[in-house]
Amino acid sequence: MRLACIADTHVPDRARSIDKRAIKILKKSNIEAILHAGDLTSIKVLDVLEDIAPVFAVQGNMDYFYGTDLPKEKVIDAGKFKILLFHGAGIFPRGDTQQLRYKALERGCNVIVTGHTHTPFFGEIGGVTIINPGSLGDPRYGSRKSFMILDINDRIKYKLVEL
Repeated sequence: MRLACIADTHVPDRARSIDKRAIKILKKSNIEAILHAGDLTSIKVLDVLEDIAPVFAVQGNMDYFYGTDLPKEKVIDAGKFKILLFHGAGIFPRGDTQQLRYKALERGCNVIVTGHTHTPFFGEIGGVTIINPGSLGDPRYGSRKSFMILDINDRIKYKLVEL
């Protein structure tokens, strides 16, 4: 199974649109589904992504201000992996891996895809794989616009795509 993970696109509040380079790469990558970890800020982002593959998306903290109404979290089955899709708002300090791990375990998941920090991260902590694809619209702390492509079989292999 091949999934794309995207977060923090912030269209149109911080970016005019999803970077055309990202769209081109996604279209050529044989993606089966796209996981968007929130802060779309416009539901129109889903229209663009749905042209590539089915999209699972959750509400980010900025989505409330722009009238986007999505679930706060979503559980997705991916073979032997159970993925919690969750923006990450409400986790203090922001991006704290222990709290993200506990959140996943509380939902019976062994993977969590999150956003909110605008910086990429991939790691396993206490049996939970934590994935943050960074931001496609507003990267921070010296990072570049980014997303991840996951190849899921017996394990999860990831590729960080930086633009």
